[in-house]
Amino acid sequence: FAKMLVEAADIDYTALPAVDMSNCFNDVKDLPGDWFAPSVCAAKYKGWVSGYDWGDFVPNKNIVKAEGLKIVLKAFGFKVPANEMVKNAPYADVKSSDWFYAVAQATKENKLVLESDLFAPSWELTRADVAQIIYNAMQRASN
Repeated sequence: FAKMLVEAADIDYTALPAVDMSNCFNDVKDLPGDWFAPSVCAAKYKGWVSGYDWGDFVPNKNIVKAEGLKIVLKAFGFKVPANEMVKNAPYADVKSSDWFYAVAQATKENKLVLESDLFAPSWELTRADVAQIIYNAMQRASN
């Protein structure tokens, strides 16, 4: 996910501080063992990802729809309102108490996923899903 996003955002790794491009999480070390390290570290440097409270990124965990959309919205500069600013549930399976309530609203407003009554926040994203979401974000961000 991080590799696809950083490449789509056209991040120049050489322009980022070298010290920030490895060992950015307890479980994200350096090349060649962690081939994804530069992408994950670039995403962290840009403020798109922060990992878990205990200092891990968990790179082998599948990313779910709510997480992926939150990151994509940040990466492409979409406005995400505070949860309490969202007046009506954007999807039938999203409650105001969900951490991703406003993410779902911003996703719907910006048409980053196909229109549906359901958000399916726990859906594990495939590479195809990620490619489509990033493509949609790139199209909407350029308008």
